[in-house]
Amino acid sequence: MANLPISVIIPCWKQEQYLDAAVRSAQSQTDSVNVYPDGKDPFRAGVCYARNFLTIYAKYDLIFPLDADDRLYPGALQRLYDVWQPGIWVYGNYTEI
Repeated sequence: MANLPISVIIPCWKQEQYLDAAVRSAQSQTDSVNVYPDGKDPFRAGVCYARNFLTIYAKYDLIFPLDADDRLYPGALQRLYDVWQPGIWVYGNYTEI
C-alpha cells in the first residue's frame, strides 16, 4: 500500500455490490479511505451531505472523492499528487466498475 497524503472519501447508497472493489482500489494507493453508508439511518441525506461529512474525518488535507461504483486506476493518486501544487486543483483517473 502506498502512503500518499491523500484521503479518499466514498459515499455509498445502494451500491454495496461495488463498494469492495472501490475501497480496495483506493487502499492500494493510500492509507486513508473513508466510507459513508448514506441511507443507513431512517433517512437519506444525499451525496453532497455524505461527502461533506466525510471530509471531517479525512486524515489528510488533500481529498479525492470517489463514487462507490467507481475504482481508481493503478497509480492514479500518485500521478495526481505529482502534478499538484498549492492553489491548483487536480482530479481524474478513475473508471466505472
